[in-house]
Parts: sequence; C-alpha cells; structure tokens
Amino acid sequence: MLIENTTKRKLQHGEAVYGTRASLLENLPWGRSTTKALENGRTRLYFHVFNWPAEGSLTVRGLTSRPVRGFVVRDGESASMPVS
Repeated sequence: MLIENTTKRKLQHGEAVYGTRASLLENLPWGRSTTKALENGRTRLYFHVFNWPAEGSLTVRGLTSRPVRGFVVRDGESASMPVS
C-alpha cells in the first residue's frame, strides 16, 4: 500500500528531513541536500540522491570543509562509505 510505504520511508529517513534546512548547495545534478545544526557546533549535511552518477562516484562541489565521514542509507540499512 502506497501510504504504508511512504510512512515507513519517512520514519526511516526522518533525521535527514525533519528539523533540517535547505542546504546552500544548489543545482546538484543528482539530487538535493539538507543541513542540520548539531549541539556541538558542527553541521551535518544530508544528501538525497535520486540519480546516482553512472561512473559510480558522487562528486560534491562547493563544500567549505572536508567531510569527516559518510554513510549510505538505503532500504533502512546503513553502510559506511569512503570520503575524500
């Protein structure tokens, strides 16, 4: 049922949506991004990838600092991914 699937997805990925703001990164060819200010003064950046690049690498231009770590979340499963 579509309503159940939509509700399930919102629960699984709610952290990346609820309590976030639109990111300053615009016109991303593969999707969108949101940000969340953390209590420790850092900012968490979420990428919502709708069209993964065919070459296999996700390039993000315009970051002002180096990412500390990255994760891919799909179907409720999370896996660490390399960042550079």
